[in-house]
Amino acid sequence: MCQKIENKWSNHEQQGFSMLELMVVLAIVAIIAAMSVSFYGRYTIRANRTDVQKAMVQIGQKLAAYKLTNNDYNTTLSNPAIYGGSAVYPQSGIALYELRLDTTVAGAWTLTAFPKGSTKQVNNGLLRLNDQGFTCWDNPSGDSANLCINGLPTATTTWAGK
Repeated sequence: MCQKIENKWSNHEQQGFSMLELMVVLAIVAIIAAMSVSFYGRYTIRANRTDVQKAMVQIGQKLAAYKLTNNDYNTTLSNPAIYGGSAVYPQSGIALYELRLDTTVAGAWTLTAFPKGSTKQVNNGLLRLNDQGFTCWDNPSGDSANLCINGLPTATTTWAGK
């Protein structure tokens, strides 16, 4: 009474992938791509910050050489070209930081890197270096132990670990 209905495909092996399998793989690839774009963005921000820190240290070394030659810092040092620096960093391409040298305290200086507006560095905080080699990073979302104290670097503040 019951007849067995045979499927003509029953003896045939499946070839290719099902639509569901392809959609799962596509979703996984999309998630990985989104994560890698985010990680790359954070990496470039850190790399740019590290680059400007290196430039600030080089300017600090030139300022130390200037003091050895001239026995003092003077207020004319507000012109970055005097000590081989630049008012912006990097000097070529899109400027990410504005560098300012404060020499208002006799015999001392503080170099500050301000992130330029409308760049990816804009919310990454100020970097400071002073004549004693102290550093700090005023990052609104950063580690409070490394924030500048009263806007100045001290022996207990640092750029390390950022």
